[in-house]
Amino acid sequence: MYLNQFPDIDWIRENSHSNFQNGQDYRGNALPRGGWPTAIIHVDSNATERNDIKGPFSLFYNLKGCSLVRLNHDWHQIDDFFYGISNNGEHFNLHIPEAQQTTTFNIHFGKQLYDEVIQHLTQTEDWSLDNFGNLKTIPFEVLPTTHFMKQGLKDQLHALRQYLTQNHTPYSADREYESTGAILEWLLMESHDGFSRHKRCSARKLSTKVELFKRVNLGLEYIHSHNLQQLDLNGISRNCGLSRFHFIRVFREIYHKTPMEYISELRLRKAQILLANSDKNLNSVAAELGFSELSAFTRFFKKQTGRPPSALRQGK
Repeated sequence: MYLNQFPDIDWIRENSHSNFQNGQDYRGNALPRGGWPTAIIHVDSNATERNDIKGPFSLFYNLKGCSLVRLNHDWHQIDDFFYGISNNGEHFNLHIPEAQQTTTFNIHFGKQLYDEVIQHLTQTEDWSLDNFGNLKTIPFEVLPTTHFMKQGLKDQLHALRQYLTQNHTPYSADREYESTGAILEWLLMESHDGFSRHKRCSARKLSTKVELFKRVNLGLEYIHSHNLQQLDLNGISRNCGLSRFHFIRVFREIYHKTPMEYISELRLRKAQILLANSDKNLNSVAAELGFSELSAFTRFFKKQTGRPPSALRQGK
């Protein structure tokens, strides 16, 4: 179900709480079975408030602008560089600020699709061997945090959007099902692979490993939500309830790099995208990445790539 406007909030709340027992989607079409239908929300909007929605497994992403999504009592900033995901049956709030022109591309994955992808993943040989003896205790659940948009996922979302918005292409429910299923599989496997990093913690107890992993990911969320600006290790470590030393040590164990190395990688990736795909001047790019002066950004970029940022802009 592809929508270019947000469905009526009361209709959403009523049907989500009843698990779509009436068997109809927003347009009155019959659903193949009970539960949420797959809904792709591609909307230009501002000043939007959509609160207390019990949703399916969902992807929150913006093609333009920023929004805030509240998951598990915390707000997460979503834009065209960072996306968020929520678990099946989780309540969420969506807030788009009044002054923010935002184009959302959110996907709420339907029950039938979710069940079939989960069944496929848990029966694959590699996943089963990796989790031998734990299939009933390790659910496909994600941590409520944001993730940097990787090119592989971005390409899949772009292909889906292109297909849905090209009027000359005949609509096919099977093609939409295939595309959204591939995106859902990518998200679930990426989340599963990310969560497996908790095993790298040197703590002895599994519960401690998991707790430290969750706390370090609070640090990641802090980094992402501050848009790579005004970041210092004291503020990041305080946000996740660890000492500065402990946060750095556990972060290095989990991600095989220091927090500042991670921030530098994000800055470089974002800089390369902005320089290649936007018309923002170098001063604006530097400021967006948290550099107070263009000269500092130029030194950083040249150290990382061997050439100044102006060289990449000239190569457009």
